Amino acid sequence: KTDVVLLKNDIVNAIKTSNIFTDKFNHIILSIDKNTNSVVISSKSSDVGVFTSSIPATINGESIEMSINYKYLNDCLNIIQDESIRFSFTVKEKPMVIQPLHDLNFLYLIMPLNR
Repeated sequence: KTDVVLLKNDIVNAIKTSNIFTDKFNHIILSIDKNTNSVVISSKSSDVGVFTSSIPATINGESIEMSINYKYLNDCLNIIQDESIRFSFTVKEKPMVIQPLHDLNFLYLIMPLNR
């Protein structure tokens, strides 16, 4: 239902900072906002505080929000060599798919955290 294209370096930098503010489950919220054409990454820890970062993106489809473990996303992004990446979503209870924009041979799935 939703495809998002964004620059890899933008999301890598946001994730590096968000990990400081994650809870013991490494939980971040990834929000795709169709109205502002942005990906918002947020995390919070009762010990450290709250973090929010907005990243410009090209979005086709609906807005969606998903809770994920930032370590899985970071592992994937460290492997991808392309400058641009694609996130694909169906519904928030199903896995998100990550691919380099120009290399269709690589496919990475991340399951959402259900709370």
